[in-house]
Amino acid sequence: MADNQVTSNRDIDALIMHGEFEIELNWGLQQIASYLQELDLLEKGAKFKDLGIGKRREECRPKVYSIVNGQPAIVNEPEVLRNSRITPAGSFAMLRLQGVMRSSSGASHQGVDELSDNFFAAYQNENIAGVLLEVNSGGGESLAGSRLQSVIAESPKAVVVWAHFSASAAVRATAPADEIIASTEGADIGSIGTLISVDRRFAQWYNNYVEDIYADKSTNKNKEFREFLRGNLDPLKANLNRSNEQFLAEVSRYRQLKHDPEHTLSGAMFPAKEARRRGLIDGIGSFTYALSRLEANAKRRKKAM
Repeated sequence: MADNQVTSNRDIDALIMHGEFEIELNWGLQQIASYLQELDLLEKGAKFKDLGIGKRREECRPKVYSIVNGQPAIVNEPEVLRNSRITPAGSFAMLRLQGVMRSSSGASHQGVDELSDNFFAAYQNENIAGVLLEVNSGGGESLAGSRLQSVIAESPKAVVVWAHFSASAAVRATAPADEIIASTEGADIGSIGTLISVDRRFAQWYNNYVEDIYADKSTNKNKEFREFLRGNLDPLKANLNRSNEQFLAEVSRYRQLKHDPEHTLSGAMFPAKEARRRGLIDGIGSFTYALSRLEANAKRRKKAM
């Protein structure tokens, strides 16, 4: 694309400066590559059903498990989470956080808004004893992490996280859980930090083609963005630092960090054993083990009432 020409909506999308992100960058780039591959397939005539979007959304639907003879048994009723009359007493909801975290749901993904609704449904179902949240996410929008964190923090029931890959905003979101269990020793946890991605061509394009007119008294409106257009990144960096300090404070409040917390909070990723040593997670184990920890925490909460 020429510097002075925008040829399509895709070109404009590539230029737009996005908001604050809490994301593991290598994982994020993989997600972008997959997204672009799907766009190319659609342009070549593939159908939406060929991309497996429906299957992905189906995988995110909540499940409910009851414990039968000491073993988890799935309850095959589509509306069981929201209907206590068909929910066996003492059941556990299983929800999923996967992919790029967005505040709002889209055609191909479940946003934190929909996931939060599922949490609230589990909280309101008197026969749900706790929630198991399966996590496979490298993070995403800062706001998405904060929103989900507040939902988990105010939970009246036990919440246990079972993580395959949990980074950045996903760590922020799940920090208040009763326990965090890595699924295997190969699971990775961390990347606690904040960034913003900016296309270097955007300021030049915007300055060439767009004129913003502000009211006389709106001197601080969009100040960071206006400074960015002038080549000054300091106000954006200051905003990032404020947001990041809040992020670090929240993780420190909810998790008992140890063994060099400063390094733990610097953005590094850690394999499961090291994450446990540093206090980012509580254990490592299978789905059955994670469910057993949820059952134990549900009993502990009930006993403390």
